[in-house]
Formats: sequence, C-alpha cells, structure tokens
Amino acid sequence: MPRPQAALSAPQAKAAGFPADTLSMRALLLLTLLLLSSPTIAGQRHYLAALDQSEWLHKADAGSCYLSHPIPRFGVALFSVNQALEFHLRLLVDWPAATDGTAELHLTAPHWRSEPEQLVRKVRYRGERDAFLFNHYISRQLFTALEQGRRPALRFADWFRRGAVQVSLSPVYFRQASMAFDRCVRRLVAASPEGYGGHANLLRAYEPPPRITDQEPPRLYFATDNAGLDRPAMERLEEIAQELLHRSAWDRVLISGHADVRGSVAHNRRLSLQRAREARDYLVKLGLHPARIQIRAHGEAMPAKTGPRPLDLAANRRVVLEIETLTDWEKASDQRALNALRLLHSADATTP
Repeated sequence: MPRPQAALSAPQAKAAGFPADTLSMRALLLLTLLLLSSPTIAGQRHYLAALDQSEWLHKADAGSCYLSHPIPRFGVALFSVNQALEFHLRLLVDWPAATDGTAELHLTAPHWRSEPEQLVRKVRYRGERDAFLFNHYISRQLFTALEQGRRPALRFADWFRRGAVQVSLSPVYFRQASMAFDRCVRRLVAASPEGYGGHANLLRAYEPPPRITDQEPPRLYFATDNAGLDRPAMERLEEIAQELLHRSAWDRVLISGHADVRGSVAHNRRLSLQRAREARDYLVKLGLHPARIQIRAHGEAMPAKTGPRPLDLAANRRVVLEIETLTDWEKASDQRALNALRLLHSADATTP
C-alpha cells in the first residue's frame, strides 16, 4: 500500500495557496479512511468493503435469484434462491483454507444504536472455494439483519499466518438491492408447481426455526409422498441433537409423523410412520439414546392446515418433535413397563 504523503505545515499550505484549516480537514479525512480500510485492527485482519466500495448486485436467470456482495481481498458473499425455493447464503473465497475449521458468527448493530454485539453461533467452514454455506434459517436471519442495518461478521483463526481474521458484510446499499431480489423471489414462488417440494422449502426459508425451548415444537417438512430427510431437515435435527446432548433437563423426545390428505388413509398412515422413523433414526445416529425417543404416526388425522392450497398441503407433510420432562410418577411407570418387558424377553429366552 503506498504511504500517505505527510500533511503540509501551515506556512507550507499558505505558500501553496491552500487555507490551513482546509489542509487539516483533508489530513484528518485521509487518516480516517486509512484507519477504516486498514487490514489489521488490534492484531486482527479485517475484511470489509469500505463506504465507497460497498455494493450489492442483483442478478436473475430462468430459475434462480442472486444477490452478491464483493468483499475486497477476501471473496464474494452470495444470497441465492432456486426453483425449489431453497434459500442460502454462501461465501466464496479467493484463497481457500488448507483444512476445514470453525468460525464464530456475530451480529453488530449500527453505531447509533446502543446494542451489544450478538454471538449468533459457531459455524463450520470447508477448505474449498465455497467455504461457508449457511442453511435456510441462518441465511434468512442474516438477510433480515442486513435489512435492519446490522453487520454480520465471521471471526476465525487466520488460514495462512498467526492471528485472527474478521470478515464482515456491509449493510450499505443492501436495502435497495434486496427489494429487487425480493421481487425475483416472489416470481419464483408464483411459478413453483404444485408437488414440486419447493413449498416445504418456502416454509423453512421464511419462518425462523423454533428453538426446542420454545412453546412451539420444532417441525420438519417433507416433499410430496416422500419420507426422506432433505438437507435442511438434517441440519435442524443436528441442532436439536447438539442442544439435547448438552442439556440434562429433558427425559424423552416424542416424534409425531403426519401426512396431507392425498392418498388413502392406510397409505398416509404408513407414510407418516416412515417420516417419524427417519427422524428418530437420524437422532440416534447423532448420539441420542433410542430408549429416550418415541414415535407416533397420525397419517392425515391431525392437519396443521385445512385448506386446499399447495402451501396448506405442504404444512401438513411434517414431523413434529416434542421434548418432554417426565414427572416422577411417569418415570416410575415407564420403569415398571421396561422391567415387565425385560421379564417377558427373559421368559422367552428360557422357554424351550
């Protein structure tokens, strides 16, 4: 970086034909810009588009909407929505890390709002050019934060030298570009065919994820006549498992499977059971004990929505997870049932 020229003294400024106060103001402005664009702040390398560099660019093709933000000397942030209405934010880096790792995701309020910085969560990155990929929930949260003038920031250990790195997304000029992006998304929603599976993705993208401590239990959505877990559903189950594995005040996960009204009663019941089993098996794979998970199949009997619209049907193709804390009486009752089951298996084993 070229070194800034030294500010002229008052006599030199006067001799050059500049008022001294004008030179002082220019020197102060130059110093401020240098501080804002400095790659290191208190030992931390900071990548952020300066005020005169920040731009958000909206593009669209036949089946997708994009909103990109160049980050000088680091890469590009890219919001995208595709025909399946999957909403993602990814960071494409110029120089990938050699290995995978973790980073902290923070939100910083504008300086005129006296709000503390918020640690959103820890996230993983990959040693690839497509280093950071955020799911529906986090992507929407960061999109909303930028609309509010807040600044998302990632902090992690420097990939190539000792020290720390912060990568920030600038909210400058975001709102203007986001309006065009939203119009593009609405066109995708209007063109999304029934049964494509995208309506379930729309529910996930535009509804914040309920935490398992909320009154509203977590829900997973499914494509038509399908019991497979897609990537957002698996990510949600991973979040639930991670929280439960570090939390002692729970006893049982009750998983309820549901289906929409299309198909026979028997078929819908089998389908809802398959969906509940898929969620249970994935939680067990993540480390939860199977004895603490119960499943139920309701078929089409307990709809979340009763209308005929595609979004109503998508809301009914779901699995609901309820986290229960049992009373002492319920625990004793469950233990008695478990003991009886063990005795029954023991008797079967000894019967010739």
